[in-house]
Amino acid sequence: MKRLTEQEKQNILQLYRQTNETTTTLASKYNVTESTISRLLKNSLPMQEYEHLIRLKRAAR
Repeated sequence: MKRLTEQEKQNILQLYRQTNETTTTLASKYNVTESTISRLLKNSLPMQEYEHLIRLKRAAR
């Protein structure tokens, strides 16, 4: 499995925050699993922001 670079991690965080990208689309784009993306988001974002973004993404479906 591919290991994300620091730059890729920063790009993922920015995309998740500022676009309609989901864990599924980001995982596909960066050739990693959805759980890798979820773990990155959970470990990198403040919990309140993480939960808010998840609610927004689910509501957009």
